[in-house]
Amino acid sequence: MNKDALLVKITEGLYASAITKHSVVLYRENLRFFSWILKKNPELFTFLNSPFNTLKDKELALDNVFDDVIVSEVRLFIKMLLKNKMLSNLHQIRKIYDELIDRDENILEAKIYTPFKLSDKQLAAIKESLHKKTNKQIVAKEYIDKSLIAGLKIIIDGTLYEYSISSQLDTIKNKLIDEIGKNEQEEVSNG
Repeated sequence: MNKDALLVKITEGLYASAITKHSVVLYRENLRFFSWILKKNPELFTFLNSPFNTLKDKELALDNVFDDVIVSEVRLFIKMLLKNKMLSNLHQIRKIYDELIDRDENILEAKIYTPFKLSDKQLAAIKESLHKKTNKQIVAKEYIDKSLIAGLKIIIDGTLYEYSISSQLDTIKNKLIDEIGKNEQEEVSNG
């Protein structure tokens, strides 16, 4: 089993546990909090990843510091990550966990790239259009991309939709190149 498939499987296990305990949001917030703590305290991340500290010491530190802050099931999950030297994959695991929630709540994330900030009205219109296309609730994240001449790019569910002048120019250019190539080939054939 490759690493990505393994991360999906273990995250699905945590998610299934969260569902049975009616704690899906709590687990997500605990994972976010722990990830934030590691980011703000690199010395903790170093301690937890150090081969010079025993697994028992790491687990004891987790229990002492996070006993009243992170639920026991999430702490056990983090301990499992430590034991299998997978703590550095916590960001990916959080992303997979969020995707599982979105799937179950019929939500799709759309990444919208534009050369300028969209107005609220424009963003709402795009979200409504995507909703009609996918029949899912759309959560949009907007990114400014100055390389776009005009128009926009949307990435949703792994698919790129590009509605920009630069993509239209590329399409026209490719059609012209194909047409020129065909004409040259016909001239050689008729020659």
